Amino acid sequence: MGARKVQTNANLGERLAGVLHGAFVGTIELTAEAGMVVRWEIDETFKSGRVAGPRLEPRDPERFARELTALLADRFTGRIRLFCTDGAVIRYARLSTLNGTHGTVLTE
Repeated sequence: MGARKVQTNANLGERLAGVLHGAFVGTIELTAEAGMVVRWEIDETFKSGRVAGPRLEPRDPERFARELTALLADRFTGRIRLFCTDGAVIRYARLSTLNGTHGTVLTE
């Protein structure tokens, strides 16, 4: 069994950027265990971001990664649903958490 890769703002931002793309609209549900993202589930409702041609960069994945890292810092275990439009996370909601907190709005 190999060592678990350390999750940082940088590599979480890189992973989020890999899921988001220029015009992504939909939800991304992530599962975390002890503050580490272990799985992404993507429900894209708008497909134009996947067309052939130059792939636009998502907007600010590093900032959203910093906010997610802060949320996960207390060894969060559960699911978080990210609501996205136009390649950006606009809000998130905690699901199946140990402490039962509710959604928080992200501003851009």
